[in-house]
Amino acid sequence: MDRRPPRARWRSSPAGAVLWGLAAGVPALFIGVFFVWPIVALVATGFTGESGGSAHLDLSGIPEVLGDPRTWRVVGNTLGQAGVATVIALILGVPAAFALYRLEFRGRGLLRALLTVPFVLPTVVVGVAFTALFGPGGWLA
Repeated sequence: MDRRPPRARWRSSPAGAVLWGLAAGVPALFIGVFFVWPIVALVATGFTGESGGSAHLDLSGIPEVLGDPRTWRVVGNTLGQAGVATVIALILGVPAAFALYRLEFRGRGLLRALLTVPFVLPTVVVGVAFTALFGPGGWLA
């Protein structure tokens, strides 16, 4: 008699192995097709040149791009914004997380929901919402 719990028996069966493979493979395939493939295709487009109807690897633009001062201004600006955003997120997020986790107060559920919404919605939707609120003609313009 098999004394393993039902879950352990199910996982070790051939059908269980197939189901676990599908459970891991379907999301991996989805990410590969809709995320990795477009990014690889976009980056490959930047590194290929066309001559005579056939694409070939062309790395001649790299020194030009890396030698341009504008490139380094953009990189510095990006890193600076990321650093400032991280510090602001920590300064605001850690006390808010502490308050929402440790303290009991009226409206805690509503505040938690309001703080969670931007993380659940896609970035584009959040951007449109901010533009509608703070942009020209918005409620809080």
